[in-house]
Amino acid sequence: MIKMLILFLLACAFLALGAVLVEEKGYVLINLAGYVWEASFFGFLFVLLLAYLAFKVVETFLIGLFRARKNFSAWRAKNKQATSLNNLSAAIEALFNQQWRKAQALSLKQVHNSPIPASHYLIAAEASKQLGELDESSLYQLRAQQDGSESDKQLATAKSLINEEKYPQAINTIEQVLERNNKDSAALLLLAQAYQYNKQFELLQNLLPKVKKYTDISPTELKGMCFAAYQPQFTEAVEQKNLALLEQSFKHINKLVEPNQTILQVYLASLVKLDANQQAEKFFIKLFEQSENKTELNQQNENNLKLLSNLAFTQPLKLIAWLEKQLKKQPEANVLKIALAICALKNSDVQLAQQAMESAIKHLKSPYSYQLMGEIYQQAKIEDKAKLCFEKGLQLAINQ
Repeated sequence: MIKMLILFLLACAFLALGAVLVEEKGYVLINLAGYVWEASFFGFLFVLLLAYLAFKVVETFLIGLFRARKNFSAWRAKNKQATSLNNLSAAIEALFNQQWRKAQALSLKQVHNSPIPASHYLIAAEASKQLGELDESSLYQLRAQQDGSESDKQLATAKSLINEEKYPQAINTIEQVLERNNKDSAALLLLAQAYQYNKQFELLQNLLPKVKKYTDISPTELKGMCFAAYQPQFTEAVEQKNLALLEQSFKHINKLVEPNQTILQVYLASLVKLDANQQAEKFFIKLFEQSENKTELNQQNENNLKLLSNLAFTQPLKLIAWLEKQLKKQPEANVLKIALAICALKNSDVQLAQQAMESAIKHLKSPYSYQLMGEIYQQAKIEDKAKLCFEKGLQLAINQ
């Protein structure tokens, strides 16, 4: 349109220039249906310009009129969208505050106006799961994947089956997804959970290396899965008196994760039940050798000491001998003094335990140290000192 107007103006300009050059003013004569209109050429151009401007004004008005309804609809849709997103934000906050019913209601409010309805349904699914409404949770999970890929829909179906405790069907569905992509993070993690719930621990053990490599599972969750996968083997090893099976299982765990306190406690307890006290003592020797600081009672050292204290083995003579030897080399190794006190108690040598602990507690004043000192005084029948230690330990714990 603009190009045509420019061409028209150029043509008029050339005509006007020609009229000037030949010294003719020029005129326009129009005879239409018996009506005759005559004007100068420049007057005619002016009338055409006014007509064009009037046309543009009318055109703009009509376009604005037709667009008004569309703009109003867009404004309403934008407001509804903003309201739905505000509801989603409030639903997430309610979910974090464990207000399950409120989170469910807010997430579903105006969900059809939201640009991200899947997020609304996922929040509703989690809230319903926490409320014990598993059927509703499964329904919301399926709705969340309505616009997703075929794999997403299959995984949503698998989650629903897991919620309904239909583990074989869920496992079959997830394995179909992994046939297309054996590195699918969500599918691997969901399959591991299904194996765990269905107590297929051997399959879970074989799957865990892939879970660690290809998923974003947290270290804490991975340790929990490892414990669930290998605990039955620990039990089986004890029942069958099979030390090799126990050591092999613990070795496999070590390849996947750094064992937490729960895993270590079960492993060491299993060693004691298998009368493998020497292996248990060697394990603690290795732990104390690896300890970065044998003077201060940091969290790692305290965890090691609690493991030793909770272990129900008697007469750890090899460990006592190693600790006494180390203390001759490192007289200020207070953590080793506490370990010696614990081992002496297990060997019923209250006097040695008292001497070691009294020396350590001069430098390591903590709730744990006073608790242990009080227990030693109790066994030594020194009730007043035992009571004083328990009180000091309690006071330190309160102040911390």
